[in-house]
Amino acid sequence: MPNNKILLELGPKGELKFPAQIVEKYRLKQGMKVYLDILTSSIALLEREEALSLPLKNSNFSISFIGKISSFGVADIFSVINMGQKTGVLIFEYHDLKKNIYFRNGEIIYAQSTDPEDRLGNILFKVGKISKEQLREAEREMVAGKRFGTILLEKGYITEKDLWAGIKYQIEEIVYSVFTLQEGVYYFIEGELVYRDLGRFSLNTQNILMEGFRRLDEMNLIREKIPSQNVVFRKLKDQPKAPLPPSLQKLWSLIDGKRTLAELIRLSGLGEFNAYKAVYELLRSGLIEVVEDVEEEQDLLSRVAREYNELVKMIMAEIKKNQPRADVVKLFNTFLQRAPEKLRPLYKGVSFHPSGRLDIGAYIRNIKNSISQDNFLAQISGMEDLLLKQKLTEGLNELINFGLILAKKYLPKEKADEIIVKVRQLQKKIQKKLE
Repeated sequence: MPNNKILLELGPKGELKFPAQIVEKYRLKQGMKVYLDILTSSIALLEREEALSLPLKNSNFSISFIGKISSFGVADIFSVINMGQKTGVLIFEYHDLKKNIYFRNGEIIYAQSTDPEDRLGNILFKVGKISKEQLREAEREMVAGKRFGTILLEKGYITEKDLWAGIKYQIEEIVYSVFTLQEGVYYFIEGELVYRDLGRFSLNTQNILMEGFRRLDEMNLIREKIPSQNVVFRKLKDQPKAPLPPSLQKLWSLIDGKRTLAELIRLSGLGEFNAYKAVYELLRSGLIEVVEDVEEEQDLLSRVAREYNELVKMIMAEIKKNQPRADVVKLFNTFLQRAPEKLRPLYKGVSFHPSGRLDIGAYIRNIKNSISQDNFLAQISGMEDLLLKQKLTEGLNELINFGLILAKKYLPKEKADEIIVKVRQLQKKIQKKLE
């Protein structure tokens, strides 16, 4: 839901005319079918036909409440729906992403997300049920009207039991992910919005609330020790003195000094949160230690990103030399968290490590996710590569600009001017590699 009003003009035959910025933002095209549902006397919902992945059972629904996430806690919204035993869909919109949580009589029955990380294929890959090759093969066979899970079943990549467990896990992860939202808008559309056969899962909302709070608290601690999934661990002892719980023992057996956390998550099948927690416990127990952070990609994008990172580290070092008490890494991480809205999807889950090293793997994944499959420009021959390069430099140039602002603030003018000239010269050389 937009935060500002949009003026729509009526044509001579009663047709709606959308402003150019809306046509571009929502990728509207000539001949595309768009549904306009009048919900109240002052609220209407606009939805592209292909964006409706679940059928609406009927049009007898209305918005019960709407607001900003920052002014009303996510848990409070869930509680209102649960206590009121309401049926409908709770929608969260933020950073051009949308997550829908479906309720029946106050209990969660389904969830959807436009975040590529929440797609069923990605979920099944992360928990080790399918390989990257199987994921890509199934994606190539996607056609309108056919569910991704059906393709996986037909190709024999998973069993029906795997699919059922995967969808349940997907729903839970989407629901838990909204607990971390701090901005954006939400609205609850009351009414029976999905066919009953799509709501075969039922999650206890009160249990979800308690688990959501627990995860949020624990992940805040875990992220301080394990900032990304590119971290590699090694064992400090051959064998623990006391027997380990099953989940810890599983992770312990997989740690070899070469595998990243992302690989450990896949191979263990524990799921992202439980794997993070198990590794954290092993770290706290002094059984393992961090070896290094590695980048998943070794292509041109990664090489350029690393060179940009070196420029940022150079700025950090100069500031630290002149202002030893300045926590420069913290300043950069704060910038990533509070960046302009258009850049936040690129910085999602990205941070600088204490050494000044940027989580390049996560940054590049965000870039690739932002070039979604329904972006018609990306489907034009050669355009996807161009868009990737543009997105790459867009976010990295902003980091450089922020660093130079800090240089002006913390360094003597003569030294700051010297750094600015040097960084800009090197920046141009790096950018030429993408031409």
